[in-house]
Amino acid sequence: TPLLKELYEETCRRVKVRVENKPEPPNDWSRAIPQNTSQSNCWKILEAFMQSPTEQVFDYRIGQKNRDEMTNAIRSSNADLSMETIKKGSPYTLRITKTKRSYDEKMKIWNQDCTVLERLERKMW
Repeated sequence: TPLLKELYEETCRRVKVRVENKPEPPNDWSRAIPQNTSQSNCWKILEAFMQSPTEQVFDYRIGQKNRDEMTNAIRSSNADLSMETIKKGSPYTLRITKTKRSYDEKMKIWNQDCTVLERLERKMW
């Protein structure tokens, strides 16, 4: 039917536009500081690290209470960071590492779009 054909063509156009806009890997390691958070003191501690285009790892060596606070701040945000506790010495160290998780997620969606487009183009109307 004409409506079905129109729907198919519009779907192809939209997926094609998404495929043509391949995500770019981050060109530096700076990350946005989450704004909607009640733990602004934690983000103030991380501010220079988050804004640095070259630093990828921040070691936060401090007592358990402060590490827990920092962990909760990061977990409750959408910050592109991973964490691990280094249990060497006292107090322990919370190692915070910048990740490229958001880029990887965008690439996963882009790859899925490529597959969908390929299938759509094989079944041309």
